[in-house]
Amino acid sequence: MRYFWGICFLFCFSLWSCDSLKKGGKTDSNSGCNQLQKVSAGDFNELSSDMYGLESVRQDGNHIVAEISSGMELSSSALYWNGSIMESYPPKANVKIVVKTQEGDGMNKVHQLCFDVKELKTPSNKIELYFLDDEETLTLDFME
Repeated sequence: MRYFWGICFLFCFSLWSCDSLKKGGKTDSNSGCNQLQKVSAGDFNELSSDMYGLESVRQDGNHIVAEISSGMELSSSALYWNGSIMESYPPKANVKIVVKTQEGDGMNKVHQLCFDVKELKTPSNKIELYFLDDEETLTLDFME
């Protein structure tokens, strides 16, 4: 019987964890990650975000996982791309993480965000992302 309760606890915890990754824009129903938002170059340049600190960013298959810190609660998050890919090797794309926050307790918290980036897959299966507002880069290597 105690194994039953342990399994129930793990199942509930996994549901809660997935739900916390979904805060923000449109989600991919298969992964629970926010979809990449493609906007025009003019709109891309006008994007603004509430204040946050990018702690880390890494690839997880066709997704990127970003850990950001903020003293506020997140109300939404999205990853934006201007639709262009620079022709070099590896190809490069400019992206921006935009978060909107709401009143919080002021305690700095780390939030984990997940974004589906399979739309950025190139014929070479590699692309380097420039996170413009964060002065960070990440080279994605998509599995064939």
